[in-house]
Amino acid sequence: MKAQLNYCIIVTLISSIAYSAEKPNKKIAHYEKQQFAYLGSKIFQERHKLAAEWIGDCTTIIEIGGGQNSMSAHLPNAQKIIVIDPTIKNADNGRILHVAKKFEDWEVDQSLKKEPYAVIILGLALTNMPMHGWHKLYDLIDDSEKTVIEYSATFKPGKKQSKDILASVAKEKTAEKEFDFSQADEFKTEKHKNNINAYVRKMYLLEKVS
Repeated sequence: MKAQLNYCIIVTLISSIAYSAEKPNKKIAHYEKQQFAYLGSKIFQERHKLAAEWIGDCTTIIEIGGGQNSMSAHLPNAQKIIVIDPTIKNADNGRILHVAKKFEDWEVDQSLKKEPYAVIILGLALTNMPMHGWHKLYDLIDDSEKTVIEYSATFKPGKKQSKDILASVAKEKTAEKEFDFSQADEFKTEKHKNNINAYVRKMYLLEKVS
């Protein structure tokens, strides 16, 4: 039996296209910015705010993906955050650490397990992640104190991946929320119509239940 550890992980994933990049790539980053611009809208930030509330007692956040829409802007200065995304540049200001790698290529620092940290997956789309990456993610979720998963209700790969995660970890849902952003005024323009199916979202919190 694994020793009980008091930490959480946040994983934010914008798209499988951005995630599958081998290294920071300006073309991919530009495509992500254009194709997934709605994720940075004011109304979509409601997901980040709720996620921040759910994992407020975690001292360190691990965000996988995130790109231009990182959780870092929604966390108090007391919380540290590690952002792992192949489309960003390496950077470290002491509180926010940017790691320009795919999740499966990132080596988990075992010292992180000495502090409380959380897993959030906002926009689950790990289509191209190899199996060893999934096993690494399952282990992180299992050992975490809290995990938040969010995905488009109409995106079939995301729905399947969510079910696979639930079937592979020893955690239970303790809260859930459905967002319907489809009627938001900012999405009633022609440029947003192609993404209308992405505006209904589901998010839930996983915790260990004794």
